[in-house]
Amino acid sequence: MNKNQTNGFTLIELLITIAIVGIIAMVGIPSFSNSIKKNSVASTINDIQTTLMQARSEAVTQNITISVCSSNDQATCSGTWSDGWITFSDENEDGTIDGGDLDELLFVADALKADNELRLVAGTTGMIQYQSSGYSDQSGVFISCPGDQDTDYSRALIVSSSGMVRKSRDSDSNGIYEDNLGVDLTCP
Repeated sequence: MNKNQTNGFTLIELLITIAIVGIIAMVGIPSFSNSIKKNSVASTINDIQTTLMQARSEAVTQNITISVCSSNDQATCSGTWSDGWITFSDENEDGTIDGGDLDELLFVADALKADNELRLVAGTTGMIQYQSSGYSDQSGVFISCPGDQDTDYSRALIVSSSGMVRKSRDSDSNGIYEDNLGVDLTCP
């Protein structure tokens, strides 16, 4: 038996291993960060979709108007959609939480994580109200953009006046999703 035999790596083996790990990292890290960006934007769209579906259901179930609006303090309609949003019963349909026995805060969503942006492109108001019939007071498009404003990763949720919601699609296969009119989404 040879007592000078060692169990380890040679310098060549170590350099080859480091080179292979470096190549894998160069290929994998960009696609991983793109996956994180895509999932973050999709999560935002899923969250607002869940909120709107709950609001519509509550409006029909309770037979009253339910409002969803942006809120930077999670108590009043204020700020931007990226700051968070609230859902409340709006018995007098004025779009504000009046307090007392009239209006009740039902759901609260906190500010978006990361640098994502959410905005509502709608008619006359910056909120969505569901009537007791389940119909919405207006149609609109919620657009979610990643922090770097890359339109390739932007997504939208389309709200019809019938109260139904659907996710945007890339119908022309150009890599950018479209709004309800078929126009490519843009990030400011």
